[in-house]
Amino acid sequence: MSSRRRVIAAAALIAVAGLFGTACGGTDTAATGNAAWSFKDDSGKEIKKDKKPLTIVAEANTAGTLWEYGIKVKGVFGPQKLPNGQKDPQVGNVDLSQVTDLGQEYGQVNLEKLAALKPDIVVTTLQEDLAWGIDKEAVEKVNAIAPIVGIRITHVDSPKVIKRFEDLVTALGGKVDSPEITKAKADVAKAEQAVKDAAKAKSGLKVEAVAGGKDNLYVGIPGYYHDLSYFTSLGVNFVSSNDPKEAWDELSWEQAGKFKADLILVDNRAMSLSNDQLKQSQPTWQKLPAVVAGQVGTWHVLSPITYAANAVVLNDLAANITKAKVLP
Repeated sequence: MSSRRRVIAAAALIAVAGLFGTACGGTDTAATGNAAWSFKDDSGKEIKKDKKPLTIVAEANTAGTLWEYGIKVKGVFGPQKLPNGQKDPQVGNVDLSQVTDLGQEYGQVNLEKLAALKPDIVVTTLQEDLAWGIDKEAVEKVNAIAPIVGIRITHVDSPKVIKRFEDLVTALGGKVDSPEITKAKADVAKAEQAVKDAAKAKSGLKVEAVAGGKDNLYVGIPGYYHDLSYFTSLGVNFVSSNDPKEAWDELSWEQAGKFKADLILVDNRAMSLSNDQLKQSQPTWQKLPAVVAGQVGTWHVLSPITYAANAVVLNDLAANITKAKVLP
C-alpha cells in the first residue's frame, strides 16, 4: 500500500509490531471486585492487572463506543470537534465536558496529561496490527504509562467488532443487555432488513464508498472495512478492485469514473473533502453520473461501533439505496 493510501486509510497508521503479539483475539477475562483482571485483545496480547481497570483512556471513536455501554472514559485522544466547533461524529455521545482532552490532532497524544490521569488501560482499535491514533514514536511511551488494549476493525465485519467490544465491556463490568441495548439490537434487526429489501429491489445498483483528496479519489475496498464488509453481506453491491491486499483503490481524478457507480457514499471524516467541496474544486467529480443525478450519500466511516449507531447508519444506507436509480 502506498504511503498516501496509508495516510488516508489510517490518517497515519501506527506500527506496534513487537509490542503486540501476532495471534488472533479471544477473551480471557475477570471483572469482579478487586480480583485480578485480564483480557486478551485482538493482537493476541493478554493484558493483566491486579484489579479491574477503573480509569480508562480511549481513542475518540473507541471512547464513543464504550460510552454507549456505560463505560465512562476519563480521557480522550483523537478527533473530538469539527472545525465549526460542533462535536465530531466519531466521538459519539461522549460528554466532552467530563473528559480530559489528550490531543485532537491525529497521533499526537499528550503524554504528560495522559500520565497525570494515571490510567489503568488505554483502549483503541487496530487496523491490521496497527494502533489507531498513536504515533509510532509514542507507542512505547504510552505502553509504559498504561497497557494498550486493541480491538481489530479491519478484515472483519461490524457484528464481529461489536461482539469484541462487548467482550471488553463485560470484562470491565459494563452491561451489554440493558433495556437500551436490547432495544438497539431490535432496531438493528429492522434496519438490516430494510437494507436487504432495498438492495434486493435495486439489485443492479452499484455503490461506491470514497474519500476525496486534492489530487486523488480513494475508493474503499469492502473486504478491508468492517462496515463495508457488513453491508456487502446484506446484499449491497460495492464496486472497487476488491484487491485483498489494499484498503483503497487510489485513482487520479482523470480516472475517477473508473467503477461507474450509481450511488456514491462520501467519507464524512474531516480528512476527506465533502461532496460540496468536491463539487467546487473538482470538475471531474461534477461530471460523475451519480453526482449529476444527486445520488450521493454519507459513508459513516468511524461511527461508534455499537448497535444504536449501527441502526442509524443502516437506515441511512437503506434510504440512500431506495432513493437511488440504476443509471444509464
